[in-house]
Amino acid sequence: MVVQDLVRQYGRKGVKPSCLMKIDLQKAYDTVDWQFLQEMLEQLEFPQHFVNLVMQCVSTPMFSLMFNGSMHGFFKSKRGLRQDDPISPLLFVICMEYLSRLLHKMSDMPLFDFHPRCREIKLTHLCFADDLILCCKGEYPSILLLLKTFKLFSVSSGLKANQQKSSIYCHGMSDTEVQRVVDVSGFTRSNLPFKYLGVPICSKKISVAQCSHLAQIYVLPKSVLHDIGRICRAFLWSGQAYSQKPRNVAWDNTCCGKQFGGLGFRDIILWNTAAMGKYVWALTIKQDNVWIKWISSVYLKDGDWWEYKPPVAASWYWKQICKTKEHLKQFFTQSNFRGMTTYSVKQVYETIIGNKPRVHWDKVVWNRLNNPKHRFIGWLAMQPELEAVKSWLGMSTNSNNLTRLINQIGHSRWSKFKKQVYYAVLMAAVYLIWNCRNTSFWDNYVPTVNHTVNKVKQVVRGRIHAVMPKSVSKRDSEWFMSL
Repeated sequence: MVVQDLVRQYGRKGVKPSCLMKIDLQKAYDTVDWQFLQEMLEQLEFPQHFVNLVMQCVSTPMFSLMFNGSMHGFFKSKRGLRQDDPISPLLFVICMEYLSRLLHKMSDMPLFDFHPRCREIKLTHLCFADDLILCCKGEYPSILLLLKTFKLFSVSSGLKANQQKSSIYCHGMSDTEVQRVVDVSGFTRSNLPFKYLGVPICSKKISVAQCSHLAQIYVLPKSVLHDIGRICRAFLWSGQAYSQKPRNVAWDNTCCGKQFGGLGFRDIILWNTAAMGKYVWALTIKQDNVWIKWISSVYLKDGDWWEYKPPVAASWYWKQICKTKEHLKQFFTQSNFRGMTTYSVKQVYETIIGNKPRVHWDKVVWNRLNNPKHRFIGWLAMQPELEAVKSWLGMSTNSNNLTRLINQIGHSRWSKFKKQVYYAVLMAAVYLIWNCRNTSFWDNYVPTVNHTVNKVKQVVRGRIHAVMPKSVSKRDSEWFMSL
């Protein structure tokens, strides 16, 4: 969370220059210098008897080599900590404590300046085991001092940075300065996002692809999927994560593509099925990897995967993959999977949800010149469920008028820009009429027709001025300015 906050301003204008380095320690446990470790234990005032015992455990292991299935000789190691030793993580933390103290002392030097928002707590680094982050102001003297301090630590402890895997992230610095830092450090200049402790770190909202990582690796329990769906539905109609407010449109219809009358949301259950289908596909084409070999050895045993049924004693995870296969068999044959050179979650998901009848008004509602809230109310106004409600309430309305008007604009010989302007006016009128009805019902005030018409003109003109396409012809631009 701290690292996420550090990079939150990266990419924005008017922010102070910043520099963050993600350092990969080269063979961290294997390169710890024993003399350094002993001196650290002594300087931290551990009892000498305890220090001797620890160093005896660290320095006495012997190793042998295996050639052609037989052991040959013994030799002693000269440095490093054994990774399977229970005390090794604690000893490694003691080694990293030296870096923390060096950086703390360095931060008091006049040439060093802190990363933005780090001065108050004197934050110069974050360290979890061998995952190391260094940060400072994006100025060459501060960065150079930080690198020199880390080099002093490396020389003393034996822990060095892997230059090929270490990255530097800069913001607000000139390309010349950044290249100068890259040349001195040997690190790779990289861009956000990056992963720290397995979590994507970025300055903007994470993409769908980053969110989808978990669901593409694990079969999520149905209870979790239902909870996610319930939260999404509640937020759409009420703005809250948990709400019992009635839904105006069925969720299945909402999850359709915009061209089919929906909002383009994903059905989380079907999407998880499509994501897990890549394992079904990998087994079908017998992909060459360790997991496939394991499954073939433990479960399939040269059996026909397409007709395979999991045993009762199989793991829950394997049973869920088999259930996914049975679900996908309703839409794909074994030949379909074998014909896929690569697996596309998107294409499989679209096949599962099936084809829907295309609506004639999608370009009207989702016109880029429309105000976003006009789009949503316009989308609601076009839903067939609304017609059923009005019929049930006995409201005498004729929706064919709106459809006829949409068709008239669509079939005209006007330019694309003119059509988009008229569509924007139409959706603004739908929204403001709906808003006027709410005002009259809740506030006992009925806006006049002239007021509503002028409001439509004002809103549409302001919106189009803000998002005017660059490709508009001079003739269309003059026409719009004359309105």
